[in-house]
Amino acid sequence: MKAALDPQAIIEAVSRRMSVPVAVIMNTSRGSAKTANARHLAAWLMRHGLSMTFTEIATALRRRDHGSAMNSVETVEAWRGQDATIHLITNQLLTAVRGD
Repeated sequence: MKAALDPQAIIEAVSRRMSVPVAVIMNTSRGSAKTANARHLAAWLMRHGLSMTFTEIATALRRRDHGSAMNSVETVEAWRGQDATIHLITNQLLTAVRGD
């Protein structure tokens, strides 16, 4: 996977990995659980891969406010603590985003 240099590239990488179209991830409606999970993952990658603020993440994902981004990042952190597979997948995506 090519290193992501901006939020859009992260959204596209998550779209491919999660099989959720970019347009669905970017839709302002809540959507399905799968869509919400893809957004959570994109927010976490933006925070940890690009060091974006919660406000910047919310704007990039067309969410209402920074609280949505904070919740997404906290959700992925919880998943990582509970599931070794998710921990591995997020690490792989983070490495790709950073270009390590």
